[in-house]
Amino acid sequence: MVLRIVAALIALVCLATPTARAASSFIAADGVNRAPAVTLQCVGTGSVSLPCGTPTAPVVVSAFGGQPVSRTASIPAGQSTQLFPVNASRHYLAFQVPAAGSLWLNFVGGAASVHGTDCVLLPAGTIYESGTYVVRGAISVYAPVAVTIPAWEG
Repeated sequence: MVLRIVAALIALVCLATPTARAASSFIAADGVNRAPAVTLQCVGTGSVSLPCGTPTAPVVVSAFGGQPVSRTASIPAGQSTQLFPVNASRHYLAFQVPAAGSLWLNFVGGAASVHGTDCVLLPAGTIYESGTYVVRGAISVYAPVAVTIPAWEG
């Protein structure tokens, strides 16, 4: 039997794509699903299907949403700048690399630089949007030319 949770019907309006975490099969000898509580973290609209039989434990649905905080910043040429501060409650982040040039980012809290340790290059025009894994530490950026980066977190 498939347990179907329809996020749109319970008015979960959130920011990204639906995700779900569920326990694997806990079918007892008598055929009853004795799984512990299943938790769904809906980060979008749509539906999530769980092939877990008829649950005997509660199903908890939680949504992340709310007003995003602007982190839009002017980045000077040739120096590492923190774009996102540490935020232990961050569930979402997004930014766009300006058409003026590419950016180097450090997602692990250190300084960003060209070909630096833990740095990645994002080409001009790239839109970065967090998926199911969201970095909650500081994120730094390096721009070869001065740019303004539109950025948000929530």
